[in-house]
Amino acid sequence: MLYYFNATDKQIQTLESGSDIRVNGTPLKLDRSLRRARKRGKGSVVAISSFDMPDDLAEPKSGTVLADRIPSSAVLNVNPFQALRHIVAGGGIVTRRKKEKLQVLLIYRKGVWDLPKGKRQRKETIEECALREVSEELGITNLTMVQSLGATMHGFSQNRYYRVKTTHWYEMHTSAKNFTPQASEGIEQVKWFKWKKARKLLGYKTLRLFLDDVRELIDT
Repeated sequence: MLYYFNATDKQIQTLESGSDIRVNGTPLKLDRSLRRARKRGKGSVVAISSFDMPDDLAEPKSGTVLADRIPSSAVLNVNPFQALRHIVAGGGIVTRRKKEKLQVLLIYRKGVWDLPKGKRQRKETIEECALREVSEELGITNLTMVQSLGATMHGFSQNRYYRVKTTHWYEMHTSAKNFTPQASEGIEQVKWFKWKKARKLLGYKTLRLFLDDVRELIDT
């Protein structure tokens, strides 16, 4: 998960120097929403990895997190600072039961096992986006949506800008037996794995933790 902090130029310079941000006696307000962080002040928003923050965080109300300090190692878009741009995407956790064992489809792209997902197009609902992207990446048309599973966020640098992608996930089913990996997206393989094996193979920590979070929901 990511948090966001509306930082002054001086605070960004502090982070770029490798030092923590600390404010004596006044907790730092972090937001779970990029839009809310942008509205909070006139500074520049930095993206913060929740995995690298101290454990002693307080959440006085929904959407806000209080912290005594922000370690420089937790801030993703500095050295040098890169402005944040937001991308919305949809993806699918395609599941099946085989001999009572839960399995999930993974794709192999750029040397990493991943879940199928992609960017939403203009005038497209997030559900339409998820079905289209998963169908295209797996090379199938027989795909049905089962339920919403929530969302993940991750950040990445591209073309001099730091992008934050919010991906909305849905459980999906298919009766397809054969798949045609979308070569134009660099996908080389599509393969079923048992749930525990898939969780181990996934190349991104955010998605491994997300599988842990949604397992109970999928089992109900």
